[in-house]
Amino acid sequence: ALDGDRGNKAWKAELVRATVEQILEEPAVVTGNNVLILQSELADALVNGGEPDARLLLAFGRVLQFRARYEEAVRKQPDLAMAHLLLGDNLLKADQFDGAAASLAKAAELDPKNHLTWFALGQVRLRQEKYTEAIEALETAVVGHRTGNVFFALGRAYVGKEDWEKAEPALEQALGLGPNLTGVHKLLGDAYANNQRIQLAIGAYKLSWTRASDMEGYRRLGRIYSQMRMHNEALKVWSDIQALDLNDPEPHCQMGTNGENLSDLALAKAAYERCLKIAGAGDAKSKEKWGTMVQQARLRLAEVDKVIAKVKAEQEKEEGGKGKGKKRGG
Repeated sequence: ALDGDRGNKAWKAELVRATVEQILEEPAVVTGNNVLILQSELADALVNGGEPDARLLLAFGRVLQFRARYEEAVRKQPDLAMAHLLLGDNLLKADQFDGAAASLAKAAELDPKNHLTWFALGQVRLRQEKYTEAIEALETAVVGHRTGNVFFALGRAYVGKEDWEKAEPALEQALGLGPNLTGVHKLLGDAYANNQRIQLAIGAYKLSWTRASDMEGYRRLGRIYSQMRMHNEALKVWSDIQALDLNDPEPHCQMGTNGENLSDLALAKAAYERCLKIAGAGDAKSKEKWGTMVQQARLRLAEVDKVIAKVKAEQEKEEGGKGKGKKRGG
């Protein structure tokens, strides 16, 4: 209709209103292809449409991601839950967690049935490491918003509280609903390990590496192999890691431990020496972080050197004895 009558202000106003409602109801409608067109249309409505209402300001704020627009919408209509929700979400993205929590709590108060609000509030509480409050918000969110991301956030909150029994099913749900979520396998491996389900933990840590190249998950696989005395498997993991991270002493220390347990003293000695060399070249903060590991590596290297020296002495003694026997026989 507007194409047939470009000067029709009433139709133009109706189109703007429809656009506003679409943006507010379906955020995905704003894309890289249409964002400039939407910005132009809404800016024109703001300039030429008289006093703008709160919903127009919210839509314009969503297009531009201008926090000032959200704040203005809150001032104009303080009982509009969506205004507080979008302002809180914007503050969350800016890492302003106290302000985000206040805005989202207000949004939840005004519209307690909006599960996206509870999800956003749970995310804020997670970032603040307020795990009890995060769990309360996310358990409310998951009632009406059962997605992989919500269950993942809930699982992370349980992990934060070290409630491994509840973390495990939440993280399993997250994977069931979002199999491509990054980071779930590693935390699920932690939950399995703490629940003494070791084989499942090994499987989860393997997937964290093969599916997401999660180095920390791979490290945890190496550690659990060492704890289970699966030394050959552990050596394979730590060998991969040391090749990928040349400035980390841990893979070498771990290779030293596993080599020692396999009675490969040459490997253990070389690995411990490399561990100490890398750690010694680190900065003060790194040295403090690696302190216990380095001390243990130094002690184990001394023991390995003693064993190597003892074996060498025995070999020399044996060879010397054989030489004397040959002379007598002659």
